[in-house]
Amino acid sequence: MKRLKRLWRAFEEPFGIRGVRTHWRRILGDEFAAVSPFLRRLRDPSDTYPCPRLGGDGCPRRVVVHGPEDIVAVCQCVPKACDTLKLQPADIVEYEFDWKRFCEALCELLHVVPVAEPLSLHKGLWQVGSWAVNATDHRPVFLVATATRTSFDAAVGALLIAHQTTFVVLSPTLRFSGGSAIEGLRRRGATLLSLEDILHPEGGKLVAAGTLSQLAGSGTRSEGATEAEENVFRREQDVWAISFAGKTVRLKHLAGLGYVAELLRAPGKEIDAITLTGYSVTDAAAGPNAGIDLADETAIRQVKSELDQRRTELARLAPNDWVRKGDLTSEIEKLEDYLRDVQGLQGRSRKAAGDIQRARSAATHAVKRAIDRIERDHGPLAEHLRHSIRTGNTLLYLPSEPIEWRF
Repeated sequence: MKRLKRLWRAFEEPFGIRGVRTHWRRILGDEFAAVSPFLRRLRDPSDTYPCPRLGGDGCPRRVVVHGPEDIVAVCQCVPKACDTLKLQPADIVEYEFDWKRFCEALCELLHVVPVAEPLSLHKGLWQVGSWAVNATDHRPVFLVATATRTSFDAAVGALLIAHQTTFVVLSPTLRFSGGSAIEGLRRRGATLLSLEDILHPEGGKLVAAGTLSQLAGSGTRSEGATEAEENVFRREQDVWAISFAGKTVRLKHLAGLGYVAELLRAPGKEIDAITLTGYSVTDAAAGPNAGIDLADETAIRQVKSELDQRRTELARLAPNDWVRKGDLTSEIEKLEDYLRDVQGLQGRSRKAAGDIQRARSAATHAVKRAIDRIERDHGPLAEHLRHSIRTGNTLLYLPSEPIEWRF
């Protein structure tokens, strides 16, 4: 059974995703047909259009509207890296994911009474519906879609405070399910299910592995083949279920196991240590080995001033001034990207060498500890990982032969 992967990665984007259909197709790949019914058309057209290839300071292309039937996408790179593209009005229609429609579909697929309303308790938290276990036991069903473990823990914590009875939590994956949230759900008697195990595409639409009553009663992990017959590296709450070469082990969660899983998800792709660990400067007085400032405070203040000026100008533009709107939007995005690159927490200047060195050390030691722990129970897998994972400023999983992993 084919599993959704790209959709769940899209859910993990911290600011969400919106874009034209071409952009969504690029993100979702062959999952687009099954997901497209949940894309909601936005009122304002897009002022950018995807480039044929990623990269370049001028990406994406800027949309210029000369008239209703005279629309082009213009490369902003210097020198130009791609040709000007003629577009139709439908090409610049912008879409975002429609969570309400998705929740309604979940109700239909899982056979629960629909509610499909966002909750103000926490961002990324929806009440999907109500599950009738029997005539007297009706349990609320919630969807928790967050981009970090901290956000997941906070959302589950808000549910535990607001609802004193048992309930069901649906999550895109169990990747962000932290120990504190899992323990709280266990004590409440709540059910946590992963949509990654429940939903799959079939014939251009989403289908479910069963009703909620069936899934909550019998689990969602078995799909014909046993774990021992597959290569599995899956987190199940606070335990990792790992299968390789016909042997299955279960290990208590370690940060390094999470890093290894991320590498296995992207074989042949280098991942920055600082991205993998999420390392950032937290102490302004970090000492002489903290690294070099990427920008001084004067430069940061100047960029913030320029950013405020452009935002003010953008807010005062006439609705049909597409050209200037595109220019300002591009400038604002570049200034925001610059500030994200050079600022740490509390707006302080980010330390270049300090962050990179500490992230490299943290990732390398965490992966080594994880492999050492695996070796105690699964020697062949530990040997495979040692020969296939390269550590450093970037980490890479590159096995000698392709291996299919399930998560």
